This record gives sequence, structure tokens and C-alpha cells, in this order.
Amino acid sequence: MHRSTRLLCGAYLGAVLISCTGDHIGRHDDDRELDAFPSIEASSPLLPRLTQSQYFNALRDVFGDALVVPSRIEPDVSIEGLVAIGAAETSISARGAEQYEAAAYNVSEQVLSAGPLRDALALCQPSAIVDSECARETLARFGLRLWRRPLLKSELDRLVAVSDNAALTLGDFHQGLQYGLAALLQSPAFLFRAELADGADGADGEGGTGSKGYGAYELASRMSFFLWNTIPDLELLDLARTDELLEDEYLLAQTERMLADPKARAGVRNFFTEAYGLQALDQLSKDTVEFVHMNAELGPSAREQTLLTIEDLIFDEQADFRQLFTTSKTFINRQLAAVYNVRAPSREGFAPYFFPEDSERSGLLTQVSILAGNSHPIDSSATLRGKFVRKKLMCGIISPPPVDVNAALPEPSSEATTLRERLQAHVAEPSCAGC
Repeated sequence: MHRSTRLLCGAYLGAVLISCTGDHIGRHDDDRELDAFPSIEASSPLLPRLTQSQYFNALRDVFGDALVVPSRIEPDVSIEGLVAIGAAETSISARGAEQYEAAAYNVSEQVLSAGPLRDALALCQPSAIVDSECARETLARFGLRLWRRPLLKSELDRLVAVSDNAALTLGDFHQGLQYGLAALLQSPAFLFRAELADGADGADGEGGTGSKGYGAYELASRMSFFLWNTIPDLELLDLARTDELLEDEYLLAQTERMLADPKARAGVRNFFTEAYGLQALDQLSKDTVEFVHMNAELGPSAREQTLLTIEDLIFDEQADFRQLFTTSKTFINRQLAAVYNVRAPSREGFAPYFFPEDSERSGLLTQVSILAGNSHPIDSSATLRGKFVRKKLMCGIISPPPVDVNAALPEPSSEATTLRERLQAHVAEPSCAGC
């Protein structure tokens, strides 16, 4: 693995304060060399598809927030709860290809139709219905961001020819250019992330450095999707153009710049949303008789509480990751204050709140997101919560139970009235204790 890539991985892992090896962040041993790295075996090359959030983020980054992003595209596939992993294991279905095509023409029509969006993008002004130079300039500009590298001359020639022919047929330059832009948006070069790790981007048609690390444009893309969950910006791409990004000095400087950008917070929120399965809270459903505070806003509010807590620890407090499990500081709104039976810190929205020292609440595992998200609609579940701790926090593997095991907890009795007592009686059963 290229040394600069290892530096990037270490910098980001330090930033998000997460590890499944027991090492913690927030300190370093004085006797450890800062540039000493463990032996790392590079993974096999991948061609991951953009996740839905990456696709949406990319379009907004290139065309601005005024763009109405199409919502019907190929759905994400989750593997072990992570769509980022699923994206590396899936392709595009026939239906998905149709959806991407429809989305591409929808976007290109919005961007190139007369109006404030086209004006805001400050495109070149065509001198005639067919203006190959203006078409080339526009497609090269959009292609650099969308494909995360400069387009080859042969690629641009084909796109310009498509646009010119369409403009001649339709009698309008911008309507013709829509077809070239739609082609950019449907291309595998946009929809997939090339991570060949062979040192050759091929962007200039001459091959790359010949080293066995990432090419400069590949590294820029990997950094951006890793830290920001979106495409590289122009500064990153400009450093890739000169290969300066492959130098440790520039790589570390760019990593620090990217971590200081607000998009880094969005990247961390996306990471922990996937890692802890917080996206499921948007569809949280509970029996309102048993859970009197349940309504449609409880799940999203619980999700936001956890993400705000994580974001605060990482970026504002720069705290040890272990504090996520012990901190008394969190962020709640009026609805969550009612669930926790405390006074709301603010009349509107979320605000910081500190649970008192004698409170039973402290850290991630006592938050509504984890407790409600890992329980049944009508009851709590020590099993689901234990599974969350074992798999999500300890990176453990839980084998499937025997087919004939009785997984039901015993009913409450005089000997076992609480859930803890019922669970202890259950695990004492030979069929359960054996596994």
C-alpha cells in the first residue's frame, strides 16, 4: 500500500475516533514514532457503485442546491448493515439502468433549460446553434467533477459529437447539450468508483506513475468519498493533476483541510448512521399503549440525538472515543426530554443537556436510539441489545442458533418477575446454555 494512503487512513481513523482493536484515540505514546505504521495488506481492487447519498451529494456539489435531485434510482444494498460494503458487491439492474437514464435527462434538462440555475452555473454563451467549442468547454468542466478526472480527448470528441448532432436536429444549442450531459451522468465513470490501485489513472491517456499505489485522481476520489461521502472538490483535483497529492506533505495538508470542512461532519454522520443502523429509526414503530411517548417524530429525533452527540465528541470536544459510552453530555429536544423525564433545555429544536451524576443515563447505550432501535414493537429485548453490543461495538461474530432451540423467554413468575431474572432463567436452560 502506498505510504500516503496509510497516512490518510490513520488520519481519518484518528478523526472519527473509532477502532475495533481496543486501541483508543486522543493520546499517543511518546516513545512511538509518528511515522511508524503497522504492516497492512492492501485489499483487492474494487469497483463500488455510488450509494444513493453519494449520488445525491455529487449532483448537488456540481450543480448547486437549487437542483431538484431525482429520488428514484437504484436502491442501496446493505451487507452486514453497511450500504458502503453493499455498494462494492452489487452492480446495476436493468430497472436501475432505466432509472439512472431518467434521472440523467431530468438533471440535464434542469441544468440547461433557460432560468436561474443555468445562469448561476455561468456557462459559456454559444455563438450558434452548433458551437463545438462551447460544448467541449462545458462538458469538460462538468466531466472533471462528475468523473473525478479529466476526460480523454476521444471521450470528449464523442460527447461533443452527440451534443452537436442533437443541437442541429432540435435547432437549439442547450437542448442538444442536454444529451451530452445526460451521457456523462449515465456513464460508469460517474456511477462507479474506479479503485484499481495500479498507479495509472489513465486520465491523460499516457498511463500513470507505474507505482503500485493509487493514482493521484484515484486517491483524490478515495479521500473525498471517505471523508466527505461525496466527490472531490476542484482544489483536490488540481493537486491530483500535478501529482502533488501523492506527496505526504500535500496529502496530510489536504486531509486536515477536508476534516475542517463542514462536509466532514456529514461524512461522519453518514458513517455512524450505517455503522449503528440508525437509518432504521426513520421507520420506528412501537405500541403506543406500552410506549406512551411514541409518535412519528420519535425515531428521527432519537437518531439526531445520537449523531449530534458523536459529532460533538469528535469535532468539538476532540475526545477519546470511549467517552461516547460514558459521557453525561448529549443533545435533546422537547420530545426526548419527555421520554427521559427531564426538563427540556430549549423550547425549539435540539440543545445541549447534561444528565446529573445520579442519573441512570450516560453514554450511547442509554440513548433512545439504541434502546428503542434494538427492541420489539411491544417489549424490550436484552437479546437484540446484546447482539448490537457484540456485533456493532465489539466486531464479534454470532453463529446462528440450533434449529430446534427455544428462543422464547419464560413468562413472568414469582421466581422471575423482572426481565433480567427471566433472562437469567432462560440462559440457565441446557438448550440455551450450550450455545
